[in-house]
Amino acid sequence: MISLFSAASSPVASLLRPAIVSAMALVATCSYAAGTSIPAEHETSAPATAVAPGQPVPAANPATPAIPSSPAAEPALAVALVDHSLPVDALPDAPQPVQQSQTSPAPDAQPFHVPRNFRITPAAGRSRLPGKLSYYLHSTYSVRNLLEALAVAGVPEIPDPPLYPHPDGLSGGQYEEALQLYNDEITDWGHDTEAILRYRGRRAAVGLGTAETRDLLSNLVLPVALHQEARYLPAPINSDLSQRMWNALESIVVTRNDHGDMAPNYSKLGGTVGAAFIGKSVFADAFSAPELNSGHFVMHYVGYSLLGDLATNTAHELIRAAREPDASYFELHGRATEDSYYPLSAGGKVVYWAHSTYGLRSIVTAGLIAAIPPVYDRPKEPTGDPSTWGIYPTYQEAYDNWGEATLLWKDNLEDTLRYHGRRLIGGFSEVESQLILQNLLVPEIFGMDPRYIPLGSDHPAGQRLAHAFTSIVIGHTDAGTRTLNLPVLGGTVGAAVLAKEVYYPQLGAPALASGSMFARTLSLNFIADGIYNLASEFLRHHDY
Repeated sequence: MISLFSAASSPVASLLRPAIVSAMALVATCSYAAGTSIPAEHETSAPATAVAPGQPVPAANPATPAIPSSPAAEPALAVALVDHSLPVDALPDAPQPVQQSQTSPAPDAQPFHVPRNFRITPAAGRSRLPGKLSYYLHSTYSVRNLLEALAVAGVPEIPDPPLYPHPDGLSGGQYEEALQLYNDEITDWGHDTEAILRYRGRRAAVGLGTAETRDLLSNLVLPVALHQEARYLPAPINSDLSQRMWNALESIVVTRNDHGDMAPNYSKLGGTVGAAFIGKSVFADAFSAPELNSGHFVMHYVGYSLLGDLATNTAHELIRAAREPDASYFELHGRATEDSYYPLSAGGKVVYWAHSTYGLRSIVTAGLIAAIPPVYDRPKEPTGDPSTWGIYPTYQEAYDNWGEATLLWKDNLEDTLRYHGRRLIGGFSEVESQLILQNLLVPEIFGMDPRYIPLGSDHPAGQRLAHAFTSIVIGHTDAGTRTLNLPVLGGTVGAAVLAKEVYYPQLGAPALASGSMFARTLSLNFIADGIYNLASEFLRHHDY
């Protein structure tokens, strides 16, 4: 079309040129305002050449670069077309492209590096049957269901056991009567305690059955039937705290359907109320818990369950906010390794420490420190057959000595169990002190990474094996520099010193406060670090 404008010998072109150029300038300006490009037929890729009337228009030279069609270039193109003083082949230079910072994203725009599971969009509500089934199956073994079962069970009120009679001040016949009375009372106490515990166990079964029914209805049956989302959909990652807390509360009563639209959360509310009535009408009778077969139980269960939803949603938002920077790194770069390292944020270190507090290692280490208590057999009660009296001259004297031996056995057993219980408390205290020093305090103070950073599967197995054990001594700063592993060394030694000087003396376990036990504890913890590093190096991990 521009080639027609340069055909001076065409009178029609000369007459129409001003009008057509003005119209194209208007189109270009409107296109820029609307954020769209000029249509392809209005673009050019070569200067115009004169064409005689009646001759065909030559094809554009493909080697000549095209004029940019970006929005920023379109107004300049319109000015060039309108300005008749400029020669046709002397278009102005292309302007600089608009910087990204000059554009304002939409209010709910997400940064490109935010992981997929941190976004909330209408598409997030489109969960198909396999996804809902997987979500339901994962919810069946949650800690929340166990807590609900314990809450329904309640705390059993067990009476104190009867006191064992002491032979001091009693004659042989009186002591025998006291022993007989004690045997009757302890038998009745055992039966009553067993009945109380069995009843609380049946209540716990009602609570667990109701919780699992709630999961079945709220997370699978109703979401599939009503085409609703069963998952909790978090707030946008750039939301402030008040918006997050409001989203946690609002999500109890509203959710998204399978089309991504907001809808009342009939799945959550209907599943909770339906499970409460099923627990009242079915489980309470099946497990012989008549106190739970009432409307009082239904109201309490619905109220506490919805409060549990709110607590779960709130915890999800807070943990998600703390882990967002680290999850973004993980989404972009995968798991941190020696070849591709990125540090943990301050919030990520807090979450990392919190996850470590209830790990299997804590339980095993505390159990090894507590040790297995020695339990000896209870003395055998003498019978009326004189052949079993042994050196005792009378049956009464044999019975009195058996009572004293049994009382001593009972006292020793109680002392042994209490002592090993104190050792267990001391072991847990030492382990948890080590974890808070090693995974939180020392890393935050000295700017170091508490994680084990694997060498990676691209390296030989021998190097990876050596790396797992050398990493006990060599760690990372947050800048990625390899240095002395202060979190592991300082946390392990510091916790052992606290246990030796504070915990074990206060708990009445002086044997654990010795120098030999101090060395054994350090060795045990360093061996546990090595085993953990090996597992982290060679086993697959899905988290950072």
